[in-house]
Amino acid sequence: MEVFVYEQLEFSPRVVCDPFSGKIVIEGESSPENVNEFYEKILVWFDSYISYIKKINNFSSKKKTLELNLKITYFNSPSHKYIYLILKKIDDNKKLFESIVLKWFYADRDDEMLESGNEFKEMFNLPILLIPY
Repeated sequence: MEVFVYEQLEFSPRVVCDPFSGKIVIEGESSPENVNEFYEKILVWFDSYISYIKKINNFSSKKKTLELNLKITYFNSPSHKYIYLILKKIDDNKKLFESIVLKWFYADRDDEMLESGNEFKEMFNLPILLIPY
């Protein structure tokens, strides 16, 4: 299992997926030109991570913590779909983790991003913290 990194570009977010710390960070604007190609790589990594966690859980009584930090300043509709899919994968596999920490950061006066965070919070039975900055 390797650390997965996308550096931030003008229309695509910075992404860091670290299997050793259990942290996933997605930050910046998310409207990449080829959103499917961009996010499919993240979903493939996450599937590999779930397999990795299942193997670890077979050999250890201590489960890992998963932390997802979303600090997205803007996302288009296709990106919304992929954020949903990431959260769905977490929700579907939440029993594999000791704890899950999901942080949805939004600019203090950005009502749209706050509303989006609340919508995701209502869709899933996950502990999504809404954090203004």
